[in-house]
Amino acid sequence: MGHLKEKKLLRIIENSRLLSALNRDVALDVFYDATKVFYYKQKHRNKPQLKHKEIAQCLNLIYYHRQKDRLVKAKDDLIENFGRSIGEKEALEYYEKKVMGKIKDCFGEEINIDELGMDFLYDGHEMKPDNFLEPRAKRLPWIRYKLLDKSRIFMIGFY
Repeated sequence: MGHLKEKKLLRIIENSRLLSALNRDVALDVFYDATKVFYYKQKHRNKPQLKHKEIAQCLNLIYYHRQKDRLVKAKDDLIENFGRSIGEKEALEYYEKKVMGKIKDCFGEEINIDELGMDFLYDGHEMKPDNFLEPRAKRLPWIRYKLLDKSRIFMIGFY
């Protein structure tokens, strides 16, 4: 990028009359994210220059995450398994006592969560101690929460 373009970009970002404070912060975040993604993609591919298509893919990735990502403030039951180690036995007991059972989703449809879902806690869904995945156990409190969260329910076959 020529020095003229860099100076123009800096002038636009620094001049508070051209952008609102919020838009300035968003622009800085996007430029930062884009630069970081360009750098890592270039490093990963071991290329001195990315093609236009690759740059567009990076920008699409940033756009996707800006549209889809949202901040969830977790508290109470949702964080009870975070910040500590949770073993297989404890995870299975938690699943049995706090996850299993009938629940009505945000549309009023009844869902029965049974013991067949326990295999979710294991790699390859093979219930062997060596396959136990602790990160999944830490997310157990979120199962019921997400079923009740109408903003994130996806219905198959409804277009």
